[in-house]
Amino acid sequence: MHYRNGTLIGSLGEDKKYDFNFQQVRHLPKDITIKMGDQIVVECTSSTMDREGVTYGGPGTKNEMCAGFMFYYPVVPIATCWSYMDIHYITDALGLERADSIMDAILNIDTVEWDDETRAIAQKAVIEAPHLAMVENRQGKKVNKTTSLPPISLPPPYNCEDDSLE
Repeated sequence: MHYRNGTLIGSLGEDKKYDFNFQQVRHLPKDITIKMGDQIVVECTSSTMDREGVTYGGPGTKNEMCAGFMFYYPVVPIATCWSYMDIHYITDALGLERADSIMDAILNIDTVEWDDETRAIAQKAVIEAPHLAMVENRQGKKVNKTTSLPPISLPPPYNCEDDSLE
């Protein structure tokens, strides 16, 4: 999603039937202009209800990952742009003991008794949590900025096996 000054400008794409084994480039129907200060929000939905315990983000086959790649013109000297949420905000919302490190805070999430209420609390906290956005140029200079996500409504549960949405 593309936001400017907190207002949704439009969607840059949607893929409700993503297949890891069939990754492809999606072309926009027309050129768009992204201005300094605009926000690009990549929102991913996954279901791990068939698993026991917490599913962590990461590159492994048992992990979930959410990434978006954009090709743009003209070239600007940006090497990477990414963000992550304040994990302590989520653990605080879940009523967990404050951890000394980010890794300990992540591991504390394993202690949660997950049910509909705790899932709703965690989803709300992820959306509300401050996010640290990081942009790095090709010379390694970084710009860090704490930001909030634009308002996002939680999607309804989605059945990944439902072929009627094609």
